[in-house]
Amino acid sequence: MVQSSMIKKTVFLIFFLFSTQVLSAEGEWLTGSGGYKALAQSNAKKGFLLYIYTDWCSFCKKFNREVLSDPQTQKFLAKIDKVKVNPEDGDAEDTIADDWHVDVLPTVLAIKNGKATPIPTKVTPEEFIKTVKNAL
Repeated sequence: MVQSSMIKKTVFLIFFLFSTQVLSAEGEWLTGSGGYKALAQSNAKKGFLLYIYTDWCSFCKKFNREVLSDPQTQKFLAKIDKVKVNPEDGDAEDTIADDWHVDVLPTVLAIKNGKATPIPTKVTPEEFIKTVKNAL
């Protein structure tokens, strides 16, 4: 019985440490449905960014190149929890896009308290940062 209790504590500790590491990767984008679930469960009040894209989308590539790759944007986003979801990666990812009624790519949503604020993607890095600040 003592051994069983010790195993449960060890499993819990490993899970806790893994969860903390996933959520504290400063500057990193979480990905897919796993990253989305982790942020949705832990950041209801703080909020996070959800970026829905596909690999073939030319507008997504332009947004990545002109806005997300900008050093000012990267510095700003390093302080924000965020997740990238490609609906073509699986049913769970497709469901996330459907749940948020995504019909245009790229789509960026600021999710806070279960509500989404659309973030424009045809903007300058400065405009993107300002909009995200106001939404979160």
